[in-house]
Amino acid sequence: MNLGEGISRVCRDCGAQLNPDSNFCHKCGSKVVPVEPVHLDRGGGGGGEELPKLYHVYSSVSNFRYQGILYDNLKINWFVVGRKKPQISFDRAIANYSDLSPALRVHPEKYILERFTRMEADLLHGYLASAQKLDAVIEALELPVSENERAYRGGPPPPGTDFIQLFKKNSYDLAFNVEGIFNIKMADERIVPDERATVITRFTPEILKKSNHEGG
Repeated sequence: MNLGEGISRVCRDCGAQLNPDSNFCHKCGSKVVPVEPVHLDRGGGGGGEELPKLYHVYSSVSNFRYQGILYDNLKINWFVVGRKKPQISFDRAIANYSDLSPALRVHPEKYILERFTRMEADLLHGYLASAQKLDAVIEALELPVSENERAYRGGPPPPGTDFIQLFKKNSYDLAFNVEGIFNIKMADERIVPDERATVITRFTPEILKKSNHEGG
């Protein structure tokens, strides 16, 4: 079963579809962060700037059924689960890492472990497009991240949140495990017309008299 139809220009915070000239999200008010499209070419770049090493990957889904209700503009954030070793060193990925206590390092470390390398992001993009008929946005992560970052699996999720265990689908063939997280409170619930027939009773004087008699 496919997850839904993807769209490419969405709010990073709530997943709402954005107008091409929007500077702020019409739904949650967040400032729109320009995202440079990421192409799936494997060729070398012509510029001299170093590319970011880690990435976010997310999709915006319509026609998504959850607990019997259809939702549109539902944002799904994809992330890696079960990674043991960091893709790049924590001291480079996390600000002031050497000054943090072991307790303060836990949350940002888990956050980094959930992000994607460029190759992983490209492979996931391809899998979502071919197996799930779902588009995705690949967005560079600004490094270093703050010590306040929290992993998606780092604690109790907020109300309305649930997970998609993508790696357990029969079609899954990637070498790393991916889950998705979404919050229905940040999506648009689709209003479905009530198709039940309305029965109109014709109240004759006899029916009214009987009703009044039975009522008292």
